[in-house]
This record gives sequence, C-alpha cells and structure tokens, in this order.
Amino acid sequence: MIKFILTSLIIVLCASPLAAQFLGVQPNSLCEDFFLMSVDDAKNQQLQGLVLRNKSGIEFSKAKPYAVDQFVNYQLAENDTSNSLTSSIALLRWRKGNNTILINPTVDLAVANYGTGLLQHNGRGVSLRTHLFGKISGYAFAQENQTYFSDFRNDFRDTFGVIPGMGFWKSFKDGGSDYFRSAGYLAGNVFEDQSSGSYTHLTFGHFNQKFGKGIRSLFLGANGPSNLGLRLVTNLNGFLTYTNYFGQINGFTPLLGNTLLPKKYIASHRLGINFGSKKQWGIGLFESVIHSRNNGAGGFDMDYLNPIIFYRSVESNLGSADNALVGLDVNYNSQFGEFYGQLIIDEFKVSELRKNWWANKYGYQLGYRHVRPLNSSYGHIAQIELNHVRPYTYSHYNPLNAFSHYNQALAHPYGANFREITGKYIGVFPKLNNTWLEVNAMFLTQGRDTFMGSSNMGSNFRLSNDTRIRDYDVTMLQGNKNVITSVSISVGKMIFHQFSVNIGYQYRDESIVARKRNYLTAGVKYQINGTRSIL
Repeated sequence: MIKFILTSLIIVLCASPLAAQFLGVQPNSLCEDFFLMSVDDAKNQQLQGLVLRNKSGIEFSKAKPYAVDQFVNYQLAENDTSNSLTSSIALLRWRKGNNTILINPTVDLAVANYGTGLLQHNGRGVSLRTHLFGKISGYAFAQENQTYFSDFRNDFRDTFGVIPGMGFWKSFKDGGSDYFRSAGYLAGNVFEDQSSGSYTHLTFGHFNQKFGKGIRSLFLGANGPSNLGLRLVTNLNGFLTYTNYFGQINGFTPLLGNTLLPKKYIASHRLGINFGSKKQWGIGLFESVIHSRNNGAGGFDMDYLNPIIFYRSVESNLGSADNALVGLDVNYNSQFGEFYGQLIIDEFKVSELRKNWWANKYGYQLGYRHVRPLNSSYGHIAQIELNHVRPYTYSHYNPLNAFSHYNQALAHPYGANFREITGKYIGVFPKLNNTWLEVNAMFLTQGRDTFMGSSNMGSNFRLSNDTRIRDYDVTMLQGNKNVITSVSISVGKMIFHQFSVNIGYQYRDESIVARKRNYLTAGVKYQINGTRSIL
C-alpha cells in the first residue's frame, strides 16, 4: 500500500496537468465538481451559495470580473497568476511564478437558545491553500472548537461516544464538547489529453468521499470525520468516468486517549457512463469492500489494490470474511429537472424474498432536483428524495467490518431499517446584498432496538448481525418505531468576501423520546465553507 501511494505521488509531481485545473478546493465540493465535469454540466447541475460578488458588487479583482452568473469559485482567481488579489481574500499570501501560498484564519461563532455561557459555538482555526510548480494543489484546514450541542446531538454523542461528523472529543464545562476538525491533501492530474479533454486526477490525504448526487448517499455519504484516502478519477471525453477510492478508516473503542483505535480499510470503485444525444442519461456501477486483519492490527490487503477487478470475487476467494457491497445509480436530465436514483445490495437471494429473509439486505433512493442557474438577480436548487433501507444492511458478523468509520455510518447517517423523505431548497439573491435562504426538511421513520438495545432489530449497524432476532419474517421498521420530523430555515448574508452573518431556526420532533424542540441560532463565519448537519 505504501509503495503504491508513493509511486502515485511521484507520478503526480512529474505529470503536467491542464493549466486551468487548479484544485485548491475540498473533494466533493461543488467547486470540485466544476472541474470534474464540463462547464455547461456544472452550471446546470450545481449551485454554490457563496459564489457571490464582494461588497462592492462590481468586481472580484481589477483583472477578473466576479460575476454571479459564472460558476467559478474564488479559488480560480486566487490561483490565477495574472490576477492581483485584494487584501480581503488572503490574510497572508505569497506568489512567485507558478507557486502560490494563501493563508487565512477561520472563524465560526454562534449564540443559541440552548447551552450555557456567552457563545454556544466557538470555532477558530486556519486554512492553507497552495498551488506549486504549476502542477499540484494542496489544501490544509485545522480548527479548534468548543460547542454546546442541541439535545438530539447530545443524545447521539452520549449513546455512541462520538459527535456527529467529528472524531475525538472531550467534555467542556457543563455539558459542552471540545473537539478538533482537520483535513489536508494534495491533488493534481496524473495524465491528461488536451485534445479530447480526458484526464486522470489524483487526490491523496485526509478528506471525505461521497458518491452520488442526492442529499444522502447510500454508497458513501461523507458523514464522519476525514480519513486517509487515495482517489483516482479518470474521465474519458465526458462519456466515461471511472473512480477508484482506497481509504484507511477507524474502528471504535471508547475515546479515552492513549489508546490506538483498531484500523480497517475500504476499497471502492464506480464506473459511470453518460449517453444520449445530449448525454442526458447516466448510469453507474458501484462496488465496495471493507476489511480488517488481525482484529484491526493488520494492514491493507494487497489483493484489493487491483483497480479493475471485481472486489466481490476477490473477497470470495479470500474466504468471504470481509464486507462487500454492490450498487447501481441512474440519472436523467430533462427540461423539467434531473431525476436520479441509487440501489445498494449488501446481500440478496430472490428465492427468499417471500419469506422476508434477514440477509436480503438492500436499499434504494429516488430523487428529483431542479436547478435554476444563478444570474445577476436569482438562482436556486430545489431537491426532494426518498430513501429506503432494509434491516441489517451495512452490518457484518464482525462489527469491526461494518460500513462505519469512528462509530458513524459511512453511507446514510441513520444506518438501516428506516424510510425517509427529505428535501432542501437553496435560493440565492445577489441583488439583496448577496443574501441566500436555505430550507431543509426531513421526515424519517425507523425501527429501533428494543429492551434497551438488547434486541437487535436491524437499525444499528454497529452490532454483529449474528445477534439478529430471527432469520425469517424480518420486516421493514420492525422494533420500536421512532418518527423524526425536522424542519430548518436559515438566512445568510455576505458582508464581504467569505465573511457572512447567519440566522437559523430548527424544529425537531422525535417520538421515541417524546421531545419537541425549537432551536434558534445566530452567528458569523469567516472562511468557512459550511458544516452541514448530518442528522
């Protein structure tokens, strides 16, 4: 594994990527999608709420207009050596020839109607972006946080020992949490063909990987903390896209410090094909396997490093001790919007369908998204989707091999044995002094374990599926039904470049704890891309 990674990095350093593809942005971000797709596709499929003009509303810099009808993130201009940057973009900057280093502080402060003290969230850190030798980009982010979470997030923390989306944490004063966020990676083109627009792009470092266009993903959802990963994206003339992802992730023991967490590894790939007169149809095949050796003390199994083999066949030939998944995704772009879906299969046997066999573990997603391209006055993205996952999906007889990282789901954050309808709307209003509105809604029903968790009903992927309640008559939503209704509304306004004020409201009703709450927050952010709630 180490030899493979070092070889790949050497190739990146020696390669000559396309001059325009400066990837000083986070993987899975909308800005990255701009580079990995054609410009037209990016405009039609993505919308970045923070792609707005600065306070003057006229220019981003003297050399390049910062028009809101362009899907171009500000990193493009920062890495463009022909630009003279304004002081509001980078606190510390150094540029010479094709080399650029940009350093900014990060600030995320908020007050709320819960918690104690003056601030309910206090985050301070630093971000670094580099573009070196005209060939590779780098990104690093580190932030220290003290936060008082809302009731349901505290419930998750106290039940599973981790903060949603985060890693190690410790107690802070009366009920608060102290934790650290970080990410860092290198990115660049390994191979490229300028005549056809084909390329192979590599990312290596600590980041989150997501597959899919949905609000959720049933493949990989980028829910937990960043982990060490290596990703290769090969694009052949916009017709075929092949993604390889190899990652090191953590098992879980109580986060007490001075304890080495058990290691496990993931290998995933997706082959996507776009077809039709306007490439309006897309279909993808996904496969992934999670494995550990010697109870987490062993390393990556070299058999899974083959980037073009079926992992399920490898897993079978190794003795079927690992956790393999396969999946299918489809999407169709029409004049009315985009329709998309995913199907994930953990195990499946047609002959056992009528008996509701426990090992018929699968899930599906159906969704619709409408994007109104952002212009000088308005743009939006509106999305709604259904997610349905059978009991015991993502689990394994060996809990270490569950589809999880840091005791959190790698795919859908609620695990399995649930049905969910979720939606979101993001409206951007440049003429209202760069203001945006975001609305999120979720209605989820899940069958939870009974007898204080002693009966495994199939929702908790952290448990060995050998502890299942029975082999047959395993039905959807079995167990104690928990119904969650959540609606959140937030309004943001950019005061100047990457400095914004935000006001938010959330209503959440959770039946299993008989709790209805209204949460209010207000805060400021600087150089923060946004930390979406996964619950």
